[in-house]
Amino acid sequence: MKKVLICSAAVLAILLAGSTALTKEKGKAKNPDRGTRKLSEEEKQWREKLKEMTPEQRRLEMAKKALANELGPWQEVRRIAVEEKAAKTVAAIDKIIAAKQEQFKKKLQAMKEGGPAKTDKAKGEGERRDGPRPERKKAKTQE
Repeated sequence: MKKVLICSAAVLAILLAGSTALTKEKGKAKNPDRGTRKLSEEEKQWREKLKEMTPEQRRLEMAKKALANELGPWQEVRRIAVEEKAAKTVAAIDKIIAAKQEQFKKKLQAMKEGGPAKTDKAKGEGERRDGPRPERKKAKTQE
């Protein structure tokens, strides 16, 4: 089982490195200034849709998109493993995908129950868990 996970992680790393290298080369050849990126129609529509939503709906949609982005490489590796008829690798990847989806469902349930998100509080506004701050020892200075 460990070997399968290690192999699948290695395949994933190779795929990500290759796709990153290819996109960098394509970007240099097509757009030498690369300062701005044009949005596709689909992305423009998605951003417009987000503007019309409530904060809770927006958070939910962004979480769904993050899950899809996170599962994308795993699904690609799974597709390759299916083509090569690597049953054990497919089973391992299925378990990883199922675990990630289960984590997402738990987070989604917490969001629906009205639990505050980390971004709802301003920085430093939350309660301290460890009580008052202990006094620091002053460094000895040479006189």
